[in-house]
Formats: sequence, C-alpha cells, structure tokens
Amino acid sequence: MLLEALEEDKIVEIAKSFASTQIKSTLRMTGRKMNLETFFWFIKEVLAKPYCGWYDYDYHRKKDAEVFHLRHDLGMAVSVYLTELFRYFSESISDYIIEIEPMQDAVTILIRPQPKNTQYLQY
Repeated sequence: MLLEALEEDKIVEIAKSFASTQIKSTLRMTGRKMNLETFFWFIKEVLAKPYCGWYDYDYHRKKDAEVFHLRHDLGMAVSVYLTELFRYFSESISDYIIEIEPMQDAVTILIRPQPKNTQYLQY
C-alpha cells in the first residue's frame, strides 16, 4: 500500500489535509454538523464496510464510555491515517473526551462525556 512507504509525519499531514477539505465537503453536502452523532455516522457508515470498506468494527457501550474497535488488515500506516481523520472530528466535539489509539491493523476509540464542573460557586 502506498501509505506504508511514507514516514509517519507525512501520513499525518496527508490525513489532516484530507480531513480539512474532503470531510468538511462531505458534511456540507449531506447537511450534517460536526457533532457526536455525525462522528458515529462517519465511523459506522462512511469508512466502514461495506461503503468504503476500510475496516470492520465492534461497538460497546459501557457505563462510563462508548468504545469502537476498528479492525483492518492494512497495516500501521492506515491506522495512523484513520487516527488523524478521527482526531479532526474529536477537536470539534467539546462535550466529550475522545481518546484514539492506533495499533497494527486496528484503531480503538474511547468516548466519554466531559466531567461536569463540580467546583462550588463562591459568593
């Protein structure tokens, strides 16, 4: 695969460029906003099989988090690329903490709500 021949910083640069142009264009064409619902749609419907066919995924809802585990056989370079695409989204979703971990042939995404501000008001 072409990405495997590139250095990681170049893969990140390409992914960021793609995300800032093509993903933004896709969202505008489909009338979607940059939010958690669209993030899930992008993971489940746009890049997953059968539409783009980049990966299969498992989804788990836990008490305090939602987890996607994406599996593919395309190597670490593709995991890095996907991670950067998902980071593009996560930067726009401020109500959640989104952790993304690339691995050889997989990416795990952990999504948790931001903790509520528990600081007491002082009068």
